[in-house]
Amino acid sequence: MTNSEQKQNVLKQRAQKLAQKTASVSQIEQLQVIVFYLGSEKYAIETSYIREVYPLKEITSLPGLPSFVKGIMNVRRRILSVIDLKYFLDITTENKELATKVLILEYKTMEFAILTDGIEGIRAIPVPEIQNTLPTLTGVKQEFLKGLTVDQLVILDGKRLLESQHFIIQDNT
Repeated sequence: MTNSEQKQNVLKQRAQKLAQKTASVSQIEQLQVIVFYLGSEKYAIETSYIREVYPLKEITSLPGLPSFVKGIMNVRRRILSVIDLKYFLDITTENKELATKVLILEYKTMEFAILTDGIEGIRAIPVPEIQNTLPTLTGVKQEFLKGLTVDQLVILDGKRLLESQHFIIQDNT
């Protein structure tokens, strides 16, 4: 083999290796999430459970509702309950008027809005990078958590939120 043929062969092998790496990177499953704030903490929910991000305009309070239900709101002629997840996640904030947007969650026949203190944006997280939740969390906190990222982004389980009996209010009178 001549020197020129050897160089061609080496270049061909390198190109094949690079093509294989590119294919394997694109095959890594990714979780598409919307990153939002609750107080000063960052959380995320899969985009597949979010119907839309909606500006917080007016919430109508109703008497007799649990403290985590802030009221109802009209979104394009649909009446939605507005839930404050800070209640379930034990998040305290000094400024009670931070909420600026709501995430409207939807799965099967269940839908409601959750208050947020701001939206950071959409992000793709490689599934292998999602760590299990903390063993120190218990009860409701553990129930709603899907995992954590290396940069401490808390990923909430949208399906569990929407299927949870905690958010179903029944009149037992």
